[in-house]
Amino acid sequence: MGIEEMEDENAQLRVFVRRGSGWFEHTVGDSQEVTTSYTTPSNRRIIFGFHLAEGPGEEFYGLVLDPVGRALACPVLEFPAALNRDEQTGERSYNMEFLEFKSLTVNRRGKGTLRASGTIEDRGVQRTLRYEYSTADGGLTWTGARKVSSTIQR
Repeated sequence: MGIEEMEDENAQLRVFVRRGSGWFEHTVGDSQEVTTSYTTPSNRRIIFGFHLAEGPGEEFYGLVLDPVGRALACPVLEFPAALNRDEQTGERSYNMEFLEFKSLTVNRRGKGTLRASGTIEDRGVQRTLRYEYSTADGGLTWTGARKVSSTIQR
């Protein structure tokens, strides 16, 4: 399965999948950049993108394709609430805090994790926060972000 990507004039990431002699288009949310493209042991393709226009977005947009390139799911992994909070009031703000993709793995049974980290400023001190999202069905659905101590997969 061949895959190409492009951003259109509306800042939407379009993924083109070659199936047989034709190309099929899938839109990956309001993403502008593919963050990762991963092939599972069952030949399912998982693609996550990230919105970058006017500052970073607040989620990873996903596309899960079957082995021949048909769309199975479009998961959205929302960033944790700890990002983009005013340190004085705790209210929502836009501090340009976002998660950076680190790793994605999925095993033969469909269990997997996506790990990411983000840096926040807390009372003038920068701290790195690390998170993990989990799937038990080959990437079709994902848990919310769970704080972890490392982004290294074990």
